Amino acid sequence: MYDVIIPDWYRFFTASIKQAITKHNSEHLLSACNVFFLTVASNARGRLCRIGEDLVQPVIQVWDRSSPLLKDQILTFLHIQVRLHHPCGAVSEADGAWASNDAHWRNCIEKMNSFIIKELDLASKRSRSTSKGEATVSPSFINFTVDVMQQAYSHTDTSFTDTSLPPKVKRSRVDSGWSILKDSLSSSSSVLIWLQLIGHLFAKESVKFPTTEIIPLISELYNILIQLKKPDARVFTVLHWVFIALKSIASYTSNNGIVYNNWKDIWTGTIKALQYRIAEDTGYELLSTLLVLKFIKTVEVDAWKIICLTTPSKSVISFIRSLLAHHKIPESLTISLPHTINEDSPLPLLSLSSSSSSYQYRITLLNHICSILDIKKPLNGSRSSVLLPVYELSTVLVSLMQQSCSLSLTLSSTSNRLLGILCLCLSST
Repeated sequence: MYDVIIPDWYRFFTASIKQAITKHNSEHLLSACNVFFLTVASNARGRLCRIGEDLVQPVIQVWDRSSPLLKDQILTFLHIQVRLHHPCGAVSEADGAWASNDAHWRNCIEKMNSFIIKELDLASKRSRSTSKGEATVSPSFINFTVDVMQQAYSHTDTSFTDTSLPPKVKRSRVDSGWSILKDSLSSSSSVLIWLQLIGHLFAKESVKFPTTEIIPLISELYNILIQLKKPDARVFTVLHWVFIALKSIASYTSNNGIVYNNWKDIWTGTIKALQYRIAEDTGYELLSTLLVLKFIKTVEVDAWKIICLTTPSKSVISFIRSLLAHHKIPESLTISLPHTINEDSPLPLLSLSSSSSSYQYRITLLNHICSILDIKKPLNGSRSSVLLPVYELSTVLVSLMQQSCSLSLTLSSTSNRLLGILCLCLSST
């Protein structure tokens, strides 16, 4: 069922790969082989797997002396082999994994994992000479790493010793399986790389992560979150990936029935981090996820305050919608909007009357959201100066305008703006 391919082609491309890894300027030859493999993979899986099992280790050995272009093709070749042997991340043969020689392929996986750890260690060393102190690797390398680690750590928590690695890396491999993620967050000089790995790893539906490692990993991410104080470019990037990692883990724990009792601490830490006005999009996405998954039972006023200190965006509107759906508005909360009034500033959409003084926060939030939707002053010819999710924006506006008891609102002279905003939302659907 695996072998519908002319034997001559098999021999030709096997020889071509051997030439590609022994000659200079051979990236185009290996690129052609990769294209051919992808073309015939569905009908020749067995033969291609055997090619990989024969050539994975020789290919890895020439990595250090390869050009950047050849490295890209080597990475593609290795990733193709991982996906051929483990389609959709399959770990066992019952799930669809296959190898012509299981023991030999396991050794190939271990070699690839050692190669990856070595490259990540080198990337962290290179980061010490950069101004930001953080190094990144290519997205393709991140995706490849996630797939290999899933296979390397899924069978056992006991890792092997590779004497070719530096002592520091070798110890981390011997002492840990999946715990290498947590250990690397606390000790690696290149936290960003490991945050990217974690975010991509838990976003994969096929990943199976041991429950015993989840809680320590979340705790380590929380420590990073609360330690980031200075709002600079590095902190922005690290926070961005911390939020993504925590969001992915939150969804994973919910889908797998894993109980973590300290999501409230993550919520509070995220609210405090957002006060620095950095990584707002991913931060509000994390907060929305925690609300939707019902990890947060009570919401303090800080969450309602931070909304009015943030420029409404797609992620903010989504968060407000989730907040309104799960928690009651603190109607009497009083907040002064950070808005400078001048002759070009729109007047408040709604003003308080004596009968509506019980709904101060609701009206403040309405004014804040609508302040950037001034349809009288379009930006670049568009009718709205900010691109917001139409359906969610409409839902939020309607929710804020509805009240079970009578809510008397005195409209200002710019009251027709509300009708214009709602019409804009409806006409854009």
